[in-house]
Amino acid sequence: AAVSGTALCAAVGSTVLLNYCVSPYVHSILQVGEGDGATYEAVTANLMGMRVTTSFDLAAVQPPTGTRPFCNFVAAGVPMYVHPELVNDKAFVRKLIGRELTK
Repeated sequence: AAVSGTALCAAVGSTVLLNYCVSPYVHSILQVGEGDGATYEAVTANLMGMRVTTSFDLAAVQPPTGTRPFCNFVAAGVPMYVHPELVNDKAFVRKLIGRELTK
């Protein structure tokens, strides 16, 4: 019983920790609308691998707080991470993560 309890704790604990680390990863981000009224939709995945769409206004994007790994901005209260190097629109990336890209 002790061995199975330990194995169960290790399996559940590692899954929860892995989800905590990778859930902010943005798979895609789309602009909805144009001009000043444009909003954005970021697609992430939850613990079960299902897509989660978060809509947000670019003006409401905030820098990350705390020590959460793999998070370079917060939108609509949700921590998110994008690979700045993989986004073609560098001006958009600067607005999102709040800093210039360095090589």
